[in-house]
Amino acid sequence: MIWLDANSPAVRAAVVSGVWGRAPHSEHAHPVLEEPDDIDIITASLQVASDILTPLTAYRIHPAGIAVEDFTATSRAHRLTPNYTPIRRVVSLERVLEDSIEAVTETWQLQNNHVKFDTRVLGPLGLICGQARQQERLRLTYQFGSTITGSARRAVLWLAHQFWLEADGCEDCGECQLPGRTTAVQREGLSYTLLDPQDYLRDGKTGVPTVDLWISSVNPKRALRPSAVHTPDAPPPENVSIRSLRPVWS
Repeated sequence: MIWLDANSPAVRAAVVSGVWGRAPHSEHAHPVLEEPDDIDIITASLQVASDILTPLTAYRIHPAGIAVEDFTATSRAHRLTPNYTPIRRVVSLERVLEDSIEAVTETWQLQNNHVKFDTRVLGPLGLICGQARQQERLRLTYQFGSTITGSARRAVLWLAHQFWLEADGCEDCGECQLPGRTTAVQREGLSYTLLDPQDYLRDGKTGVPTVDLWISSVNPKRALRPSAVHTPDAPPPENVSIRSLRPVWS
């Protein structure tokens, strides 16, 4: 999910200049596609930066969107906790059967980003470990809000700027800060080592100091997902589909 609107002139200028509100220098004063078939390096850089930062922030930072997630409860669903918050509204809640999908008629309510059932939902009979138990597969479609803050916007623009520099920068734009891939170089008795960028990603970092400092502030324990407690009657979600709404910052 791309974090910002890549069609916005202000966003496009910020990807090129590296800072929100700063105009690019004269050579890049109008970073707009002249032909529809041109490769849009600005959008691609912003997309890559967004794709990297979303998991590194444990999916806590994201634009607004609509998600579809499945929950398989054993034996009965008591609570559903979606992946993306804050939840703005529940679009639909359905029961997935073998050959059809039907609306859930049991009473439920949205509380603190959880879908809670007033009465436990009974499901079709299934066999687990040789014992007959109740299983229920529920499909939740919901709209969630944006968590893009001013500091998040600054981080994604600066990282996107580095990718743009790597692909389309010039001498007046400055040097790209993305780490190189060279490792263990030795020449004329001197040796030096540059870490592979993958090492940074495995450590929950990008290799760009300004961005890594921000990641540490929003995800200090380098979590992979937002914390949650899952039990047989409050199962973890399985992503079916997700799409972002018009990505803007406000």
